[in-house]
Amino acid sequence: MFRYFFSILIVCFYFLKLSAQDTAVYMNKKGIKYTRADYVDDKTGYIQITPFLYNSRNHFELQDKRVLTFEPNESVNVGIRLMHKWLGLAFSVGLNNTQAERRGNTDYINFQLNSYGKKVGFDIYYSDYTGYYLENYKKFAELAEAYGNRFPIRSDISTTTIGANTYYIFNHKKYSYRSTFVQNEIQKKSAGSLMLNASISYFRISGDSAIVPRRINSFYEEQTRFEDGNFHSVSLLPGYSHTLVLFKRFFITGALLLGVTGQYQEFSQEDESTQTRWVTLPRGMSRFGFGYNGNKFYAGLTSMADAYNLPLGNQSRLTYFIASGSIYFGMRLQVPKALKKISKGMDYFSPALIFHHNR
Repeated sequence: MFRYFFSILIVCFYFLKLSAQDTAVYMNKKGIKYTRADYVDDKTGYIQITPFLYNSRNHFELQDKRVLTFEPNESVNVGIRLMHKWLGLAFSVGLNNTQAERRGNTDYINFQLNSYGKKVGFDIYYSDYTGYYLENYKKFAELAEAYGNRFPIRSDISTTTIGANTYYIFNHKKYSYRSTFVQNEIQKKSAGSLMLNASISYFRISGDSAIVPRRINSFYEEQTRFEDGNFHSVSLLPGYSHTLVLFKRFFITGALLLGVTGQYQEFSQEDESTQTRWVTLPRGMSRFGFGYNGNKFYAGLTSMADAYNLPLGNQSRLTYFIASGSIYFGMRLQVPKALKKISKGMDYFSPALIFHHNR
């Protein structure tokens, strides 16, 4: 799996370097000439300092006759991001979690490596979670009676998610995807673009016993009552993204991608038997953002949601969700004289990495 990630990384860097500079003159359907600078203001030459609040939500559902929702007990993270040209570093730490007594403890690590070029971009992510609680247990009389007001805690359940997304923006001449999600450009006029996303991912889930509590086995088929599973997916998702610019500096951005996933499944059941199979299914991904993007200051909110449907049998399925949201406020500063040689030297390297780690 990591060999595929490395290949994607090399390809993305190649295209990002090709698209680093765009000074070409284009012509619209009316025969009027324009450049990318007429639509997008490049701010990569500044140093960006961006404090933020970040919250991720990696949960999963098992569905048959009833739906079971398992949630990790995550906390809100506070952090800061520094960015100049193609290089960005972000680090965040979790705030105190006050719900451990009711929802248990979750040990987790989230790692993200993001690159946003004018034409091509990619995300590489890794997450590892141990410890979940059953959020909707009161919908089952058998569980509500047994647990009362205490959430059923499954400290033995662990999940691992590894994935890579790469995308291509067709209308990069007028549209900046990173003006919303990186803020090192400013979208000056409303514009949008068709997009194409390709991705690979691996998801593993395991527990000391079956994920479905024994008290409610009657609501779930045998193939749903598994103890661990491995799911490998390859996806192709076309879509569209648009930024609406209001009063020159305010913006609203929405992106939706819908496509198809090919998936290889391997999961073990309570009787220690193992099932394997290939399936094809639909998949969707969305991103949203709004805020203010000025020459010196910027602020806003961004969110991302990604869902994988993993069919297990006739009517049963496992769905896992990767979602995150961030509230940010930042400023752009001129490069100090002492750092200008270093800044100029960065132009010889490929753009545009952002490292983000929280735990």
